[in-house]
Amino acid sequence: MESDTLDLVTHPHGTLRLEYNEDVAILHLKRLEKLTPSVYRWGVKEITNIWKFLEVAGYSGIYAVVEADDKVINKILSRLNFKFKYTHTLEGTLRNVYERTE
Repeated sequence: MESDTLDLVTHPHGTLRLEYNEDVAILHLKRLEKLTPSVYRWGVKEITNIWKFLEVAGYSGIYAVVEADDKVINKILSRLNFKFKYTHTLEGTLRNVYERTE
């Protein structure tokens, strides 16, 4: 799959990077060490805004890829209606793949 990438949001809590092509959008989320109320609000706000943008752009769903043992991001994605799909190894690190559709 040939795709482009774009860093969408850079913040002290992390970077949200979008990998995309005409068929699929994949949100790559960096590890978050601690879930505080401000980190949670930040994650919910940014991921929700990205989801809304991608809906307007015509995507019917979005994938999110995160380190499998990152409990913070995994929890945020679950609360934002992302559904766990599978686990795989990418660049030597075990990662969870989630999907959110309409």
